[in-house]
Amino acid sequence: MIGRCRRLMRCGALLAAAAVLVPAGASRAVLLDHEYIAAFTQLGRLRMLAQRLSKQNLLYQLHLADQHKLDLFETVKKMNEALDMLRAGNPMVGVPAPPSAEIDAQFHVISRTWAPMETMALASPYDYLRRSREFIDPRNDRGDPLLIVYFDRMAVDLDAEVAKATGLYIGRCKVDGYRRCDLGKASSLQEIGAEKLVKEAVLVFAGMDVEANKARLTQTRAALVEVLFQTGSSPELVDAKAVISEAVDPEKTPQSAQIVQMRDDIRESWRRLEREVELVERGHAEEANLRRALGIQQLMVGDMQRLSIAVEQTTSAGTLR
Repeated sequence: MIGRCRRLMRCGALLAAAAVLVPAGASRAVLLDHEYIAAFTQLGRLRMLAQRLSKQNLLYQLHLADQHKLDLFETVKKMNEALDMLRAGNPMVGVPAPPSAEIDAQFHVISRTWAPMETMALASPYDYLRRSREFIDPRNDRGDPLLIVYFDRMAVDLDAEVAKATGLYIGRCKVDGYRRCDLGKASSLQEIGAEKLVKEAVLVFAGMDVEANKARLTQTRAALVEVLFQTGSSPELVDAKAVISEAVDPEKTPQSAQIVQMRDDIRESWRRLEREVELVERGHAEEANLRRALGIQQLMVGDMQRLSIAVEQTTSAGTLR
Protein backbone atom coordinates (compact mmCIF):
# COMPACT_ATOMS: atom_id res chain seq x y z
CA MET A 1 0.00 0.00 0.00
CA ILE A 2 2.80 2.38 0.98
CA GLY A 3 4.67 1.50 -2.21
CA ARG A 4 1.57 2.22 -4.27
CA CYS A 5 1.15 5.64 -2.59
CA ARG A 6 4.76 6.46 -3.29
CA ARG A 7 4.30 5.52 -6.93
CA LEU A 8 1.20 7.71 -7.11
CA MET A 9 3.08 10.61 -5.53
CA ARG A 10 5.87 10.22 -8.09
CA CYS A 11 3.30 10.14 -10.89
CA GLY A 12 1.63 13.24 -9.48
CA ALA A 13 4.96 15.07 -9.38
CA LEU A 14 5.71 14.04 -12.97
CA LEU A 15 2.29 15.20 -14.12
CA ALA A 16 2.77 18.54 -12.38
CA ALA A 17 6.15 18.97 -14.08
CA ALA A 18 4.62 18.03 -17.43
CA ALA A 19 1.89 20.63 -16.96
CA VAL A 20 4.54 23.35 -16.74
CA LEU A 21 6.16 21.99 -19.91
CA VAL A 22 2.99 22.16 -22.00
CA PRO A 23 3.93 23.81 -25.33
CA ALA A 24 3.59 27.58 -25.08
CA GLY A 25 1.09 27.70 -27.93
CA ALA A 26 -1.34 25.35 -26.18
CA SER A 27 -4.60 26.82 -24.91
CA ARG A 28 -3.90 25.83 -21.29
CA ALA A 29 -0.22 26.84 -21.18
CA VAL A 30 0.73 28.46 -17.88
CA LEU A 31 3.72 30.79 -17.92
CA LEU A 32 6.20 31.26 -15.11
CA ASP A 33 6.68 34.65 -13.48
CA HIS A 34 10.04 35.30 -15.14
CA GLU A 35 8.48 34.51 -18.55
CA TYR A 36 5.87 37.22 -18.03
CA ILE A 37 8.61 39.68 -17.05
CA ALA A 38 10.62 38.75 -20.16
CA ALA A 39 7.55 39.16 -22.39
CA PHE A 40 6.66 42.53 -20.84
CA THR A 41 10.26 43.66 -21.37
CA GLN A 42 10.24 42.82 -25.08
CA LEU A 43 6.77 44.34 -25.59
CA GLY A 44 7.92 47.55 -23.94
CA ARG A 45 11.05 47.46 -26.08
CA LEU A 46 8.91 47.25 -29.23
CA ARG A 47 6.85 50.26 -28.16
CA MET A 48 9.96 52.28 -27.32
CA LEU A 49 11.64 51.40 -30.63
CA ALA A 50 8.52 52.44 -32.60
CA GLN A 51 8.80 55.91 -31.05
CA ARG A 52 12.56 55.94 -31.64
CA LEU A 53 12.16 55.05 -35.31
CA SER A 54 9.66 57.88 -35.79
CA LYS A 55 12.08 60.29 -34.09
CA GLN A 56 15.00 59.09 -36.22
CA ASN A 57 12.95 59.44 -39.39
CA LEU A 58 12.11 63.02 -38.41
CA LEU A 59 15.74 63.90 -37.80
CA TYR A 60 16.83 62.23 -41.02
CA GLN A 61 14.20 63.85 -43.22
CA LEU A 62 14.78 67.30 -41.70
CA HIS A 63 18.60 66.97 -41.73
CA LEU A 64 18.84 67.61 -37.99
CA ALA A 65 21.38 66.34 -35.45
CA ASP A 66 23.57 64.46 -37.96
CA GLN A 67 21.19 61.51 -38.14
CA HIS A 68 21.98 58.98 -40.86
CA LYS A 69 19.97 56.33 -42.67
CA LEU A 70 22.02 53.69 -40.85
CA ASP A 71 20.31 54.74 -37.59
CA LEU A 72 16.96 53.72 -39.06
CA PHE A 73 18.40 50.44 -40.35
CA GLU A 74 19.73 49.60 -36.88
CA THR A 75 16.39 50.34 -35.19
CA VAL A 76 14.50 48.27 -37.78
CA LYS A 77 16.86 45.37 -37.03
CA LYS A 78 16.20 45.67 -33.28
CA MET A 79 12.44 45.84 -33.82
CA ASN A 80 12.46 42.72 -35.97
CA GLU A 81 14.55 40.89 -33.37
CA ALA A 82 12.10 41.81 -30.59
CA LEU A 83 9.05 40.90 -32.69
CA ASP A 84 10.56 37.59 -33.85
CA MET A 85 11.40 36.73 -30.24
CA LEU A 86 7.83 37.42 -29.12
CA ARG A 87 6.28 35.48 -32.00
CA ALA A 88 8.51 32.40 -31.70
CA GLY A 89 9.73 32.58 -28.11
CA ASN A 90 13.34 32.35 -26.96
CA PRO A 91 13.90 30.01 -23.99
CA MET A 92 17.54 31.11 -23.73
CA VAL A 93 16.40 34.51 -22.43
CA GLY A 94 13.09 33.37 -20.91
CA VAL A 95 10.78 34.85 -23.56
CA PRO A 96 7.81 32.48 -24.06
CA ALA A 97 6.07 31.74 -27.33
CA PRO A 98 2.52 33.15 -27.45
CA PRO A 99 0.58 31.21 -24.78
CA SER A 100 -2.78 31.52 -26.55
CA ALA A 101 -4.25 31.71 -30.04
CA GLU A 102 -5.56 35.20 -29.25
CA ILE A 103 -2.10 36.52 -28.41
CA ASP A 104 -0.62 34.81 -31.47
CA ALA A 105 -3.29 36.44 -33.65
CA GLN A 106 -2.46 39.85 -32.15
CA PHE A 107 1.19 39.39 -33.15
CA HIS A 108 0.01 38.81 -36.72
CA VAL A 109 -1.84 42.16 -36.50
CA ILE A 110 1.33 43.79 -35.16
CA SER A 111 3.36 42.33 -38.05
CA ARG A 112 0.89 43.69 -40.62
CA THR A 113 0.91 47.12 -38.96
CA TRP A 114 4.71 47.11 -38.85
CA ALA A 115 5.24 46.10 -42.51
CA PRO A 116 4.59 49.50 -44.20
CA MET A 117 6.58 51.35 -41.56
CA GLU A 118 9.50 48.98 -42.10
CA THR A 119 9.26 49.44 -45.88
CA MET A 120 9.49 53.22 -45.59
CA ALA A 121 12.29 53.14 -43.00
CA LEU A 122 14.45 50.93 -45.23
CA ALA A 123 13.72 52.74 -48.49
CA SER A 124 16.54 54.73 -50.06
CA PRO A 125 16.08 58.52 -50.34
CA TYR A 126 15.41 58.05 -54.07
CA ASP A 127 12.89 55.28 -53.51
CA TYR A 128 11.10 56.66 -50.43
CA LEU A 129 8.10 58.24 -52.15
CA ARG A 130 7.73 55.50 -54.75
CA ARG A 131 7.68 52.74 -52.11
CA SER A 132 5.19 54.74 -50.05
CA ARG A 133 2.73 54.61 -52.96
CA GLU A 134 2.23 50.93 -52.13
CA PHE A 135 0.07 51.89 -49.16
CA ILE A 136 -0.59 55.65 -49.22
CA ASP A 137 -3.11 57.45 -51.36
CA PRO A 138 -1.01 60.03 -53.28
CA ARG A 139 -3.60 62.71 -52.48
CA ASN A 140 -2.82 62.37 -48.76
CA ASP A 141 0.78 63.56 -48.94
CA ARG A 142 0.44 66.87 -50.79
CA GLY A 143 0.80 68.91 -47.61
CA ASP A 144 3.46 66.57 -46.21
CA PRO A 145 5.92 65.82 -49.04
CA LEU A 146 8.36 64.03 -46.71
CA LEU A 147 5.51 61.95 -45.22
CA ILE A 148 6.76 62.84 -41.74
CA VAL A 149 3.31 63.07 -40.16
CA TYR A 150 2.15 59.91 -41.92
CA PHE A 151 5.20 57.98 -40.70
CA ASP A 152 4.56 59.18 -37.15
CA ARG A 153 0.92 58.07 -37.35
CA MET A 154 2.12 54.61 -38.32
CA ALA A 155 4.34 54.59 -35.21
CA VAL A 156 1.35 55.58 -33.06
CA ASP A 157 -0.78 52.82 -34.62
CA LEU A 158 1.96 50.25 -34.05
CA ASP A 159 2.36 51.34 -30.44
CA ALA A 160 -1.39 50.91 -29.91
CA GLU A 161 -1.36 47.35 -31.31
CA VAL A 162 1.61 46.35 -29.12
CA ALA A 163 -0.20 47.86 -26.11
CA LYS A 164 -3.15 45.54 -26.91
CA ALA A 165 -0.81 42.54 -26.84
CA THR A 166 0.52 43.73 -23.48
CA GLY A 167 -3.05 43.90 -22.20
CA LEU A 168 -3.68 40.31 -23.30
CA TYR A 169 -0.57 39.13 -21.45
CA ILE A 170 -1.64 41.05 -18.34
CA GLY A 171 -5.07 39.43 -18.44
CA ARG A 172 -3.56 35.97 -18.77
CA CYS A 173 -1.03 36.75 -16.03
CA LYS A 174 -3.91 37.48 -13.65
CA VAL A 175 -5.72 34.28 -14.63
CA ASP A 176 -2.51 32.39 -13.84
CA GLY A 177 -2.69 33.81 -10.32
CA TYR A 178 0.22 36.24 -10.22
CA ARG A 179 0.06 39.28 -7.99
CA ARG A 180 1.93 41.96 -9.94
CA CYS A 181 0.65 41.55 -13.45
CA ASP A 182 0.07 45.29 -13.85
CA LEU A 183 3.84 45.67 -13.83
CA GLY A 184 3.46 44.95 -17.55
CA LYS A 185 1.71 48.29 -18.03
CA ALA A 186 4.61 50.17 -16.49
CA SER A 187 7.34 48.18 -18.23
CA SER A 188 9.54 50.51 -20.32
CA LEU A 189 7.20 53.50 -19.87
CA GLN A 190 10.25 55.61 -19.05
CA GLU A 191 12.05 54.79 -22.29
CA ILE A 192 8.86 55.13 -24.36
CA GLY A 193 8.14 58.53 -22.79
CA ALA A 194 11.69 59.84 -23.33
CA GLU A 195 11.68 58.88 -27.02
CA LYS A 196 8.17 60.29 -27.51
CA LEU A 197 9.02 63.55 -25.73
CA VAL A 198 12.00 64.37 -27.94
CA LYS A 199 10.14 63.26 -31.08
CA GLU A 200 7.34 65.73 -30.28
CA ALA A 201 9.90 68.44 -29.46
CA VAL A 202 11.40 67.95 -32.94
CA LEU A 203 7.94 68.31 -34.50
CA VAL A 204 7.36 71.56 -32.61
CA PHE A 205 10.87 72.83 -33.42
CA ALA A 206 10.25 72.11 -37.13
CA GLY A 207 6.96 74.04 -37.03
CA MET A 208 4.79 71.04 -37.92
CA ASP A 209 1.21 71.22 -36.64
CA VAL A 210 2.63 73.31 -33.81
CA GLU A 211 -0.38 73.78 -31.53
CA ALA A 212 -1.41 70.12 -31.61
CA ASN A 213 2.15 68.94 -31.07
CA LYS A 214 2.72 71.45 -28.27
CA ALA A 215 -0.32 70.01 -26.52
CA ARG A 216 1.05 66.47 -26.99
CA LEU A 217 4.47 67.58 -25.78
CA THR A 218 3.00 69.04 -22.60
CA GLN A 219 0.99 65.86 -22.00
CA THR A 220 4.01 63.60 -22.57
CA ARG A 221 6.17 65.71 -20.27
CA ALA A 222 3.60 65.44 -17.47
CA ALA A 223 3.30 61.66 -17.97
CA LEU A 224 7.08 61.26 -17.93
CA VAL A 225 7.37 63.22 -14.69
CA GLU A 226 4.83 60.85 -13.18
CA VAL A 227 6.66 57.68 -14.21
CA LEU A 228 10.12 59.04 -13.33
CA PHE A 229 9.08 60.02 -9.84
CA GLN A 230 6.70 57.07 -9.39
CA THR A 231 3.84 59.11 -7.91
CA GLY A 232 1.47 56.20 -8.43
CA SER A 233 -1.48 58.45 -9.25
CA SER A 234 -2.25 56.46 -12.39
CA PRO A 235 -3.23 52.78 -12.01
CA GLU A 236 -0.36 51.38 -14.08
CA LEU A 237 2.20 53.07 -11.81
CA VAL A 238 0.87 51.87 -8.47
CA ASP A 239 2.47 48.46 -8.86
CA ALA A 240 5.64 49.87 -10.41
CA LYS A 241 6.09 52.08 -7.36
CA ALA A 242 5.89 49.02 -5.09
CA VAL A 243 8.43 47.14 -7.22
CA ILE A 244 10.90 50.05 -7.19
CA SER A 245 10.49 50.40 -3.41
CA GLU A 246 11.20 46.71 -2.99
CA ALA A 247 14.21 46.89 -5.29
CA VAL A 248 15.83 49.65 -3.24
CA ASP A 249 15.19 47.93 0.09
CA PRO A 250 18.67 47.02 1.40
CA GLU A 251 17.22 44.07 3.31
CA LYS A 252 15.95 42.51 0.09
CA THR A 253 18.79 43.02 -2.39
CA PRO A 254 22.49 43.94 -2.35
CA GLN A 255 21.82 45.96 -5.52
CA SER A 256 19.93 48.54 -3.51
CA ALA A 257 22.61 51.26 -3.48
CA GLN A 258 23.30 50.77 -7.18
CA ILE A 259 19.61 51.06 -8.05
CA VAL A 260 19.18 54.19 -5.94
CA GLN A 261 22.18 55.80 -7.66
CA MET A 262 20.87 54.92 -11.13
CA ARG A 263 17.46 56.33 -10.27
CA ASP A 264 19.02 59.57 -8.98
CA ASP A 265 21.18 59.89 -12.12
CA ILE A 266 18.09 59.54 -14.31
CA ARG A 267 16.24 62.20 -12.35
CA GLU A 268 19.18 64.60 -12.68
CA SER A 269 19.37 63.97 -16.43
CA TRP A 270 15.62 64.58 -16.62
CA ARG A 271 15.99 68.03 -15.05
CA ARG A 272 18.56 68.94 -17.71
CA LEU A 273 16.42 67.52 -20.51
CA GLU A 274 13.30 69.27 -19.30
CA ARG A 275 15.04 72.67 -19.46
CA GLU A 276 15.92 72.15 -23.13
CA VAL A 277 12.44 70.85 -24.01
CA GLU A 278 10.73 73.77 -22.29
CA LEU A 279 12.72 76.16 -24.51
CA VAL A 280 11.41 74.31 -27.57
CA GLU A 281 7.87 74.43 -26.19
CA ARG A 282 8.08 78.20 -25.65
CA GLY A 283 9.54 78.77 -29.12
CA HIS A 284 12.89 80.01 -27.77
CA ALA A 285 15.07 77.07 -28.84
CA GLU A 286 18.02 77.03 -31.22
CA GLU A 287 19.24 73.92 -32.99
CA ALA A 288 21.93 73.67 -30.28
CA ASN A 289 19.17 73.20 -27.67
CA LEU A 290 17.69 70.40 -29.73
CA ARG A 291 21.09 68.72 -30.09
CA ARG A 292 21.64 68.92 -26.34
CA ALA A 293 18.18 67.47 -25.71
CA LEU A 294 18.92 64.56 -28.05
CA GLY A 295 22.25 63.86 -26.35
CA ILE A 296 20.74 63.92 -22.86
CA GLN A 297 17.84 61.74 -23.93
CA GLN A 298 20.12 59.09 -25.45
CA LEU A 299 22.08 58.85 -22.20
CA MET A 300 18.86 58.75 -20.18
CA VAL A 301 17.40 55.87 -22.16
CA GLY A 302 20.59 53.85 -21.64
CA ASP A 303 20.40 54.52 -17.89
CA MET A 304 16.68 53.68 -17.85
CA GLN A 305 17.31 50.34 -19.53
CA ARG A 306 20.02 49.46 -17.00
CA LEU A 307 17.66 50.41 -14.17
CA SER A 308 14.90 48.24 -15.65
CA ILE A 309 17.27 45.26 -15.85
CA ALA A 310 18.33 45.73 -12.22
CA VAL A 311 14.71 45.99 -11.05
CA GLU A 312 13.69 42.96 -13.14
CA GLN A 313 16.43 40.92 -11.49
CA THR A 314 14.83 41.60 -8.10
CA THR A 315 11.41 40.48 -9.36
CA SER A 316 12.40 37.42 -11.39
CA ALA A 317 12.84 35.04 -8.45
CA GLY A 318 9.17 34.38 -7.73
CA THR A 319 8.26 37.85 -6.48
CA LEU A 320 5.40 38.28 -8.96
CA ARG A 321 3.39 35.90 -6.81
